[in-house]
Amino acid sequence: MLDLHNVSADNALQDEPVEVTADGVVGDSYPFEYWNYLNTEIEYLAIVVTHPFGKTCTIANASGTVPSAPVTNILVTCEPISLATVVEAIANPDLESCVSAAVVDEGWTELDEVNTLDCSGTEYADIDSAAGLEAFQKLTDLKLTGNEIESIDVTALTDLTHLWLYLNKLTTLDISNNTNLTNLYVQANCMENAINLDNNVWLEVVDLSYNPWDAAAIGYYETLVQWDDGDPAEPLPQQFNPGGITEWVFTYLPAVEYEPCP
Repeated sequence: MLDLHNVSADNALQDEPVEVTADGVVGDSYPFEYWNYLNTEIEYLAIVVTHPFGKTCTIANASGTVPSAPVTNILVTCEPISLATVVEAIANPDLESCVSAAVVDEGWTELDEVNTLDCSGTEYADIDSAAGLEAFQKLTDLKLTGNEIESIDVTALTDLTHLWLYLNKLTTLDISNNTNLTNLYVQANCMENAINLDNNVWLEVVDLSYNPWDAAAIGYYETLVQWDDGDPAEPLPQQFNPGGITEWVFTYLPAVEYEPCP
């Protein structure tokens, strides 16, 4: 995705970025056109808004001043990112070591081959940041249990079906973009505000226990599940998958009873 900016006005001229598609063919040129136009003598700047998965893009002749004729020399080039480069960019040493070991053990050579990672705290207990994992967009299973993680961004990991994050220090979690999730384990964290589950219609197993949920969170979760004598029954059919959640674990724990929380 590309955006065209009016440098002098310091704002984007496009209502939406322009999508540049090469249809998977390497070595050919593909023309593209912005649908809004600049007057002559206006300074412009083209920028990459979204890089294709597994690639990084650069723009040649990205800036200039609009002449009296169309600008035809803006060239976008996208090159594959090596798996080694992505792994080396992971900042946390324990997380980097875990991913490196998995790459060797599984014999992965390409970024899109990485579909499962287990960096649980048994061996990697000092992971306090998951930064860098957002590049592994083909992950379906991610396990980071028993670490020191306070926040994690999984919005780019849209293929995730199983997510294990229990026994960390999470205070919030956004899984609204992870619509393929079937299993979610976030017990024993530090979350007070509810995790919005409205988009996660295929959830089958959910464990929210041992978090210091506030009253609003508890109220929200109770709207998702019908309760029978304190035990969870079938979830409301309009909210979750047709088969219903097969396992729903929810135990309220006051913050004072869970020492790892700040």
